[in-house]
Amino acid sequence: MKAIEISPSSLKIQEYTRLQCMLGCVNYKRNPMCPPFCPEINWFKNLIKSYEYAVILHDVIKFENSLTLWSERKVFQEKLLKEEQELKRKGHFFAVCFFSGFCSVCEENLCRHSECVRPSNGRVPICGTGIDIAEICFEKLHLKPDLCASYWKPLLKKEYTKRTVDQHLCLGLILY
Repeated sequence: MKAIEISPSSLKIQEYTRLQCMLGCVNYKRNPMCPPFCPEINWFKNLIKSYEYAVILHDVIKFENSLTLWSERKVFQEKLLKEEQELKRKGHFFAVCFFSGFCSVCEENLCRHSECVRPSNGRVPICGTGIDIAEICFEKLHLKPDLCASYWKPLLKKEYTKRTVDQHLCLGLILY
Protein backbone atom coordinates (compact mmCIF):
# COMPACT_ATOMS: atom_id res chain seq x y z
CA MET A 1 0.00 0.00 0.00
CA LYS A 2 1.35 3.41 -1.02
CA ALA A 3 0.58 6.65 0.78
CA ILE A 4 0.75 10.33 -0.05
CA GLU A 5 0.08 13.12 2.42
CA ILE A 6 -1.92 16.12 1.25
CA SER A 7 -3.72 19.09 2.74
CA PRO A 8 -7.41 18.39 3.37
CA SER A 9 -8.22 21.81 1.90
CA SER A 10 -6.83 20.64 -1.46
CA LEU A 11 -9.56 17.99 -1.82
CA LYS A 12 -12.15 18.93 -4.42
CA ILE A 13 -15.70 18.24 -3.34
CA GLN A 14 -18.31 18.16 -6.09
CA GLU A 15 -22.02 17.41 -6.13
CA TYR A 16 -21.65 15.20 -9.23
CA THR A 17 -19.59 12.57 -7.41
CA ARG A 18 -22.69 11.10 -5.84
CA LEU A 19 -24.07 10.41 -9.30
CA GLN A 20 -21.50 7.61 -9.42
CA CYS A 21 -23.31 6.09 -6.45
CA MET A 22 -26.83 6.82 -7.63
CA LEU A 23 -26.49 5.80 -11.26
CA GLY A 24 -24.10 2.89 -11.21
CA CYS A 25 -23.49 1.29 -7.86
CA VAL A 26 -25.51 -1.74 -6.83
CA ASN A 27 -25.07 -0.72 -3.19
CA TYR A 28 -26.93 2.58 -3.51
CA LYS A 29 -29.78 2.38 -0.95
CA ARG A 30 -28.51 -1.08 0.06
CA ASN A 31 -25.35 -0.47 2.10
CA PRO A 32 -25.92 1.59 5.27
CA MET A 33 -22.64 3.49 4.83
CA CYS A 34 -23.54 4.54 1.28
CA PRO A 35 -25.84 7.28 0.03
CA PRO A 36 -28.56 8.12 0.75
CA PHE A 37 -27.89 6.89 4.31
CA CYS A 38 -24.61 8.77 4.86
CA PRO A 39 -24.52 12.52 5.59
CA GLU A 40 -24.99 15.07 2.82
CA ILE A 41 -22.05 16.55 0.90
CA ASN A 42 -22.19 19.91 2.75
CA TRP A 43 -21.73 18.06 6.04
CA PHE A 44 -18.54 16.50 4.66
CA LYS A 45 -17.31 19.88 3.39
CA ASN A 46 -17.50 21.21 6.94
CA LEU A 47 -15.98 18.05 8.40
CA ILE A 48 -12.95 18.19 6.11
CA LYS A 49 -12.29 21.82 7.10
CA SER A 50 -11.80 20.68 10.70
CA TYR A 51 -8.83 18.43 9.86
CA GLU A 52 -5.21 19.48 9.51
CA TYR A 53 -3.84 16.46 7.63
CA ALA A 54 -5.00 13.96 5.06
CA VAL A 55 -3.33 10.90 3.60
CA ILE A 56 -4.40 9.08 0.45
CA LEU A 57 -3.61 5.38 0.46
CA HIS A 58 -3.78 3.29 -2.67
CA ASP A 59 -2.94 -0.13 -3.97
CA VAL A 60 -3.68 -2.22 -7.02
CA ILE A 61 -5.20 -5.54 -6.12
CA LYS A 62 -5.29 -8.57 -8.35
CA PHE A 63 -8.41 -10.68 -8.62
CA GLU A 64 -9.83 -13.55 -10.63
CA ASN A 65 -13.58 -13.13 -10.07
CA SER A 66 -16.09 -11.09 -8.06
CA LEU A 67 -15.54 -13.26 -4.97
CA THR A 68 -11.79 -12.65 -4.90
CA LEU A 69 -12.39 -8.95 -5.65
CA TRP A 70 -14.69 -8.75 -2.59
CA SER A 71 -12.17 -10.47 -0.32
CA GLU A 72 -9.19 -8.40 -1.55
CA ARG A 73 -11.14 -5.15 -1.14
CA LYS A 74 -12.08 -6.26 2.37
CA VAL A 75 -8.40 -6.85 3.23
CA PHE A 76 -7.53 -3.36 1.93
CA GLN A 77 -10.32 -1.77 3.96
CA GLU A 78 -9.18 -3.61 7.09
CA LYS A 79 -5.67 -2.20 6.54
CA LEU A 80 -7.18 1.30 6.38
CA LEU A 81 -8.94 0.72 9.68
CA LYS A 82 -5.63 -0.38 11.24
CA GLU A 83 -3.92 2.77 9.90
CA GLU A 84 -6.71 4.86 11.43
CA GLN A 85 -6.31 3.09 14.79
CA GLU A 86 -2.55 3.61 14.69
CA LEU A 87 -3.05 7.36 14.20
CA LYS A 88 -5.43 7.39 17.17
CA ARG A 89 -2.82 5.59 19.29
CA LYS A 90 -0.35 8.33 18.32
CA GLY A 91 -2.67 11.02 19.68
CA HIS A 92 -4.78 11.87 16.60
CA PHE A 93 -7.95 10.85 18.45
CA PHE A 94 -10.34 12.04 15.75
CA ALA A 95 -8.66 10.30 12.82
CA VAL A 96 -11.18 8.82 10.41
CA CYS A 97 -10.83 6.84 7.21
CA PHE A 98 -12.99 6.59 4.14
CA PHE A 99 -13.02 3.56 1.85
CA SER A 100 -12.83 3.20 -1.88
CA GLY A 101 -16.21 2.03 -3.00
CA PHE A 102 -18.80 0.57 -0.69
CA CYS A 103 -17.91 -0.66 2.77
CA SER A 104 -17.21 -4.40 2.70
CA VAL A 105 -15.79 -4.96 6.18
CA CYS A 106 -18.78 -6.99 7.37
CA GLU A 107 -20.13 -10.07 5.73
CA GLU A 108 -22.36 -9.15 2.81
CA ASN A 109 -25.60 -10.26 4.43
CA LEU A 110 -25.09 -7.91 7.42
CA CYS A 111 -25.15 -4.79 5.25
CA ARG A 112 -28.70 -4.85 4.07
CA HIS A 113 -30.08 -2.51 6.72
CA SER A 114 -30.56 1.26 6.72
CA GLU A 115 -28.23 1.53 9.72
CA CYS A 116 -24.74 0.09 10.18
CA VAL A 117 -24.70 -2.81 12.64
CA ARG A 118 -20.96 -2.32 13.31
CA PRO A 119 -20.38 1.47 13.28
CA SER A 120 -16.93 1.08 14.84
CA ASN A 121 -15.82 -0.65 11.61
CA GLY A 122 -18.17 0.65 8.91
CA ARG A 123 -16.97 3.58 6.83
CA VAL A 124 -18.44 5.86 4.20
CA PRO A 125 -17.12 5.49 0.63
CA ILE A 126 -14.99 8.37 -0.64
CA CYS A 127 -17.41 9.06 -3.49
CA GLY A 128 -20.27 9.30 -0.98
CA THR A 129 -18.51 12.26 0.67
CA GLY A 130 -18.49 14.25 -2.57
CA ILE A 131 -14.71 14.08 -2.92
CA ASP A 132 -13.71 13.99 -6.58
CA ILE A 133 -11.98 10.63 -6.98
CA ALA A 134 -10.90 11.33 -10.56
CA GLU A 135 -9.08 14.42 -9.32
CA ILE A 136 -7.33 12.31 -6.67
CA CYS A 137 -6.29 9.73 -9.27
CA PHE A 138 -5.02 12.15 -11.89
CA GLU A 139 -3.88 15.25 -10.00
CA LYS A 140 -2.72 13.90 -6.65
CA LEU A 141 -1.52 10.37 -7.48
CA HIS A 142 -0.63 10.96 -11.16
CA LEU A 143 -2.02 7.57 -12.15
CA LYS A 144 -2.51 6.42 -15.74
CA PRO A 145 -6.07 6.50 -17.11
CA ASP A 146 -6.30 2.72 -17.56
CA LEU A 147 -5.41 2.14 -13.92
CA CYS A 148 -7.85 4.84 -12.79
CA ALA A 149 -10.59 3.21 -14.85
CA SER A 150 -10.08 0.00 -12.88
CA TYR A 151 -11.47 1.83 -9.81
CA TRP A 152 -14.85 2.08 -11.52
CA LYS A 153 -14.64 -1.36 -13.10
CA PRO A 154 -17.09 -3.06 -10.71
CA LEU A 155 -19.66 -0.42 -11.69
CA LEU A 156 -19.15 -0.79 -15.43
CA LYS A 157 -20.75 -3.14 -17.91
CA LYS A 158 -19.62 -6.75 -18.11
CA GLU A 159 -18.10 -6.26 -21.58
CA TYR A 160 -15.58 -3.85 -20.09
CA THR A 161 -14.75 -6.00 -17.08
CA LYS A 162 -14.06 -8.99 -19.30
CA ARG A 163 -11.23 -7.01 -20.90
CA THR A 164 -9.66 -5.78 -17.64
CA VAL A 165 -10.62 -8.38 -15.08
CA ASP A 166 -7.18 -8.76 -13.54
CA GLN A 167 -6.68 -5.58 -11.46
CA HIS A 168 -8.59 -3.07 -9.35
CA LEU A 169 -7.44 0.23 -7.89
CA CYS A 170 -8.22 0.52 -4.18
CA LEU A 171 -8.21 3.98 -2.65
CA GLY A 172 -8.49 5.13 0.91
CA LEU A 173 -8.48 8.50 2.60
CA ILE A 174 -7.62 9.18 6.22
CA LEU A 175 -8.21 12.57 7.80
CA TYR A 176 -6.40 13.41 11.03
